Amino acid sequence: LSLGAARMMGVQANIWYSTTGWRSSGLFKPGYQPLPVFDSYRFGIQQLDRAAFRRVIDDYPGLSGYEFERDGNTIWLIWSLDDAGQTIQLPSVPDAVFDVFGTPEPPGRELTVTLAPIYLVWAP
Repeated sequence: LSLGAARMMGVQANIWYSTTGWRSSGLFKPGYQPLPVFDSYRFGIQQLDRAAFRRVIDDYPGLSGYEFERDGNTIWLIWSLDDAGQTIQLPSVPDAVFDVFGTPEPPGRELTVTLAPIYLVWAP
């Protein structure tokens, strides 16, 4: 269950049963060195903590996502449904765009969305 889907469904907690995981599903390597999924999970929590689910984003063919609201900010978590990626025109330029690990990307009204989820943030 992805963090965005869990938040959309009102799940209050998402539990990992083992920090080192089963079949590469953990958050850490042996010796408790964080895996990239740990950074992604941590950034998702930072973005969606106290966020209220607003709607499923189905405005663009070939994309999926969720819209949230937190502290007056509108947050989109979106991704492409296939390997091709999709170039979309947004309703307005977001104030911030982040990849799934929290790395800032240049905001723009036109974005290419791939299988890797991105966060878009509009401030009030």
